[in-house]
Amino acid sequence: MEKSTMPATFNDHHNWFESSLQSLSESAEMLYTYKHVVHGFSTRLTNQKAEVLSKQPGILSLMLARLKIITSEQLLARFSSIKFQ
Repeated sequence: MEKSTMPATFNDHHNWFESSLQSLSESAEMLYTYKHVVHGFSTRLTNQKAEVLSKQPGILSLMLARLKIITSEQLLARFSSIKFQ
């Protein structure tokens, strides 16, 4: 999010992020906020809600991240072919 576009009604970036997210859905949950190198937050959104969020003032970009969960058997199978010297 573009920090310089934060409305004066917000006293900090966290409140601004929360408000932006809650405008999409009251049940939306902010998972993490970023404030050092970049300003933004992580959350779970549908593609449709992400599209709406991307058009809000101050939003510079959205990044899609997917978490892939693998079982211990899959992990062992993946590394069983690696030969250590």
